[in-house]
Amino acid sequence: AVEAEVAMTAATTAADADAIQAALGTLGTRSGRCVSYVSHAPSKRRAAVKFSDAQRCWSCDGCTWAREKVKRCKACMGCKGAQVCEKRQCVRDQRHPQTRAQLEQREAERQQRTEERKRLKDELYWRCHLEVRDADHAAWLQKRETERAAEKVAREERKAQRAARVAEREERRKARAAAREAKRR
Repeated sequence: AVEAEVAMTAATTAADADAIQAALGTLGTRSGRCVSYVSHAPSKRRAAVKFSDAQRCWSCDGCTWAREKVKRCKACMGCKGAQVCEKRQCVRDQRHPQTRAQLEQREAERQQRTEERKRLKDELYWRCHLEVRDADHAAWLQKRETERAAEKVAREERKAQRAARVAEREERRKARAAAREAKRR
């Protein structure tokens, strides 16, 4: 089963329809139904089928049953257990050009919605980013103005103290000069 799964993966990667069919042929078939059939069966308990890790899906010729983590194949109308090939086209899709056109249109619409969501997300991000940046800048400006005002007050105080010290020194110098002059007389 492991070798068959490896062969199936390699064939899917190559996106070669003949290789896919050959890989599917090595898996063998068991009595069972497609997952979409099982899920809509009247009695799920009675119709629950044990699928192996890699088994052919009967409802969509050419799609392969794979693990749960494999994406849903868009080409085979409701089969939840089909492997997605590289070009998103299974054998059933290749036989129905109308289905392929619908899939291409759906894919284009999905791409357009994705781009629109991305554009709105980027726009919202930049709007919030600019608002936050402007708010931060305003707060920084306010902080700088406050700091500058405090520095100006401190400078004025230091200037007044310096002027007082200079005046005091001048008074002491004049007093000493007057004392010397009085002593000389």
